[in-house]
Amino acid sequence: MVCFIYKEIISKIYNTIILPTFLYGSENWTLTTLQRERIEAAEIKLLRPLAGYTLYDHKTNDYIRRELRITCIIDKVDEYRRNWLSHLQRMPQNRIPLKSYYYRPQGRKTIGRPKKRWRDQLNSGAGMDQRVQSLMFIMMFFLLLIIYTNSQTRHAGCNAKVTSELRQVNL
Repeated sequence: MVCFIYKEIISKIYNTIILPTFLYGSENWTLTTLQRERIEAAEIKLLRPLAGYTLYDHKTNDYIRRELRITCIIDKVDEYRRNWLSHLQRMPQNRIPLKSYYYRPQGRKTIGRPKKRWRDQLNSGAGMDQRVQSLMFIMMFFLLLIIYTNSQTRHAGCNAKVTSELRQVNL
């Protein structure tokens, strides 16, 4: 087992030096599945010896990340990409990054399968499996339910109506 102080030092070094160096420019990366797997493998090859384990210890990647309290680097890449998109949406219309985001080339397309574009990867929800999507749906449902109940209590002024509606939903 890795002692608590050692884990804290590793996570601080990882978050302040290694992660920013590795993720420099990742907002604009277009990653295939193979590239995502290689990035994750490189991350674990770095973290496994830092945690004091070898491959013969048979510790899973998730176990090592939980022990060191480090999130997956692919999740960070996706987070950086979403932050860049929100930054793009706030830009004025005359900025070059925004113009390149909306640019559509003219002329003939190349033969074969289209190349994977950054926008396509962002819209497809790459990096999100079915469990994460269902969890997000459940969270949105409860958020909307809370907003609805708050608006009903403010406007209607009676809690009996809201509680009866909640009983009908079987919560």
